[in-house]
Amino acid sequence: MSIAAEDPHTDLAPREVKLCQLQHRAFSVVPGIAFRRAATDGEKVMVVPLGEREASVSMQAVRREFNIAQDSDDGRMLSLIDAALDHVPGIALGEALPEEVISGDASWQPEPRHLWLAAARLRAGLLSWLRPGREIEPDPSQLMENLVTDPDLREQVQAAFEQAAHALGLPRAEDALALVDQLAKELSHIEALRDWLLGRVQSLVRLLAALPPQRGQDRQRSEMLQRVGFLASTALRQLHDHFDVIDAQTGEVMAALRNAEQQILFIRQNRNELHTELLAWKDVLDAWDHMPDGQSEAFWEALSATYHLLAQRHLPQSAWRRSLGELQGATTRAQEMHW
Repeated sequence: MSIAAEDPHTDLAPREVKLCQLQHRAFSVVPGIAFRRAATDGEKVMVVPLGEREASVSMQAVRREFNIAQDSDDGRMLSLIDAALDHVPGIALGEALPEEVISGDASWQPEPRHLWLAAARLRAGLLSWLRPGREIEPDPSQLMENLVTDPDLREQVQAAFEQAAHALGLPRAEDALALVDQLAKELSHIEALRDWLLGRVQSLVRLLAALPPQRGQDRQRSEMLQRVGFLASTALRQLHDHFDVIDAQTGEVMAALRNAEQQILFIRQNRNELHTELLAWKDVLDAWDHMPDGQSEAFWEALSATYHLLAQRHLPQSAWRRSLGELQGATTRAQEMHW
């Protein structure tokens, strides 16, 4: 099965191109040139160190100022760098390009439990296909544990693989098992993102909803909390919708196995979109994960950063700029107060 050949980035990145390398002599004049997203608005930029400071230049400006044609070697590399910044926080000249833009594979790995969950969900789907209408253990983790201890359940799963192989035109049950395991490997990244992104945003929304209301002299705090709480809930609903689409597309296991190549491309596209979202959320979520109790300054800094992130994604540009200015003024005043 060839997946990489259908990935949209592989036309830009032949297999021999694995490093971030630019030929124009302007890129060798100053050491330490790198590419990343700007902290202010998330724009992809080239960063040039200038002593203790640094200058940033938009990717479009780099092409224009250095007269780099789109179809030149440097032009194609800049396109790869642009795509790479959807998958890694930054990349410097000489560093390896992420696998997403080279082969279509992920440049990061889920935890073993995520592969366990993905494999369990697929086996549960096969059992539901083999035994429609019969009750199946709803907890994937428990199902996998039951497979270890229950020989009758193992026989049922084996029968499901045999029937699946026959329905798919495969010679052996082991071939169906290999196909399921390949799909599980891809879906394990979705399980990881369900955990690392969706689960943590959900925890943040619950935390904000559980905070006591601010009254009297704390009116600014109350308004800030309401804004962030509303936007965070909006972001959470959108994330839920995204995962629901993936689950609906891959939930019919036999249909997924019959169109495995297309399913893997679909999974990878959504994996990349969700991982890009995780990169954007990472610093904010880390701040809330390590929020010390009773330190109001850290709380208001995290709240401001959260609003900045959410406003970029869920407010019109004019409303974002206006509300951000109001928030920054309120945050300055709020930091002078204590819980």
